[in-house]
Amino acid sequence: MPELPEVELLKRGLTKYIVGLAIAGVDVRTPKIVSGDPLRVIGGRVVGIRRFGKMLSLDLSNGHSIAVHLKMTGRLIYRGKKQPKKIEVDPNLLELPSKHTHVIFSFRNGDKLYYNDLRKFGWIMVIPTSEVKTLPFVSKLGPEPLRDLDVRGFHEILMKYSRPVKTLLMDQERISGVGNIYANEALFCAGVAPHRKSNTLDKASIRKLYHCILKVLRNGMKYGGSSTDAFRDVLGQRGGYQEHHLVYDREGQSCARRGCAGIVQKVKMGGRGTYFCHNCQK
Repeated sequence: MPELPEVELLKRGLTKYIVGLAIAGVDVRTPKIVSGDPLRVIGGRVVGIRRFGKMLSLDLSNGHSIAVHLKMTGRLIYRGKKQPKKIEVDPNLLELPSKHTHVIFSFRNGDKLYYNDLRKFGWIMVIPTSEVKTLPFVSKLGPEPLRDLDVRGFHEILMKYSRPVKTLLMDQERISGVGNIYANEALFCAGVAPHRKSNTLDKASIRKLYHCILKVLRNGMKYGGSSTDAFRDVLGQRGGYQEHHLVYDREGQSCARRGCAGIVQKVKMGGRGTYFCHNCQK
């Protein structure tokens, strides 16, 4: 599932390519993915893109918004006049629409925005802009790193629970935006074991983990997001952060920390693959 860096990159891409464009038509090919009346977006001009955790809101001039959650394999792909002449597009996205295209937004200038989703877990909702923040998914989101979560608030959250720190980091109602990849990377950076109870961490470890979270999220955006799985940017290109993972998806490999002789292990926590070095993460 795309995490904070990937969805933030999509937000920035959509802002660059579709803000200011007016919607001329909507082709809903898979009705179960869309709720609300899609006809309400026709004629609306895109005035802004907002991100709430891992959800996007495309806000229109007519008082309605298009809320989009990509879930596991959703993609928003722009094709039109503003796209660069040379882009390294995923071969599966060269021809659009495809069999995995479920919604097409057409703009008055001829540009298009395609919603593709292999597994069809994502959703699109057309609602009044005034109601976006009241959506259950949005209203329950916890504070977010890089936005409104400082080290003091982070400390308070960790001290409230005796849960494994990794599962707490991924709980969107406690801390929003951090998913499996970045939780693994941040815990490795901080030298904290993923199964460690959050309320057993001392202040120094909590401060280090907080700054490691910020570091890996920023690195994720710096390298274009992680495309280990389904993520592609708004032009259909792969990100490069997977080439800089220090622990995620490195089971059986030598620990990347200098001077450590450990081997990266993989276990399941909360149904998600969890990677760590038993030797240097305590």
